[in-house]
Amino acid sequence: MRQDFTTSSDTPKRWARWEWAALAAITLVAAFLRTYLLRVFPPGVHFDEAVYGLQAEEIYRGSFPIFFKSYTGREPFYMYLVALVYLFTGPNTFGLRLASALIGTLTVPITYLAFRQMFGRWVALVGAFITATAYWHFNVTRTGFCWTLMPLVETMAIYFLWRGYHEGKKWLFILGGIATGSTLYIYLAARFFPLTMLLILLYLFIVDRQRFRAQWKGITLAVASAALTFAPLGIYYLRNSHDFWERANQVGVWAKAGERSPLSIIAENIYHMGITYLPHLNMSTRYSLQGKPVFDILIGPFFLLGVAVALWRWRQQPYGILLLWWLGMSLPPILTAEPMPVGQRMFGVIPAIYGLAAVGML
Repeated sequence: MRQDFTTSSDTPKRWARWEWAALAAITLVAAFLRTYLLRVFPPGVHFDEAVYGLQAEEIYRGSFPIFFKSYTGREPFYMYLVALVYLFTGPNTFGLRLASALIGTLTVPITYLAFRQMFGRWVALVGAFITATAYWHFNVTRTGFCWTLMPLVETMAIYFLWRGYHEGKKWLFILGGIATGSTLYIYLAARFFPLTMLLILLYLFIVDRQRFRAQWKGITLAVASAALTFAPLGIYYLRNSHDFWERANQVGVWAKAGERSPLSIIAENIYHMGITYLPHLNMSTRYSLQGKPVFDILIGPFFLLGVAVALWRWRQQPYGILLLWWLGMSLPPILTAEPMPVGQRMFGVIPAIYGLAAVGML
């Protein structure tokens, strides 16, 4: 049974008891998958995990940097959260990975809240369940990598800004702006999320001009909140431009300009990005099992159907936003010179592609 959702007014305001129970059960499943035997599995420590753990320990010991210059430069948001967990576990690998497990678990109810506002209960439940159980997400959120934070903060931004745009409440615009600005403190690939939000604003101006004009004060407030949130790190980058560009210059398509045309690399990456979602192609083995695809054979066809549905209904805001979210956060892997698929730089697409799969199922 396919339903047509266009605004948050379609969403029941009151939560039924079964709805609370279903979300609680899905969240418990997510927590179990991310914490079971976490002290012993996965074995070993990736060198990037070790870096994040050491930098979090610096914070734990009393240093509070706005940016870590070491190891080609690291944004600090994730490390501050790990340091907070260290207060309870001490500075160790378990504490590092527990922070990711908690982030991954919290992503599930936040995903439900966002999709409930956009599509209603059923897409929200299915989207939350996919997020809870999809191997790619729960596997990575058992490890100590900073990009585990991207889906959570992105989804928070979408949730608050969707509500602000449809309810007109200034505090929602402010929270959405803060969440958007906060993504810039997570990881190199997250720099594309504010750009994605600007694309979504342009889309809303095109398809919903009357409401867009009515909400211009709130939109301005959201943009200002995002800018103010980013300002401390932005000032640091202005004073230390090398730190802003160092890692990008190492992994961007322009890094191999002397060997290959950047356009040929981009074209190849777009091709590989497209087929990544087919069941036969696995993610980078550094962040997944050999041969394990983004979607298994059961979910993959529904994702493709969801993309088709969203393209057909692109003028309806929930569908158009999901498409732009997916396409915008696909830019980091497309613009990288490393062989595709690059799981860590693709991680920001997770909420959008799981949402599209849920749309395809319903």
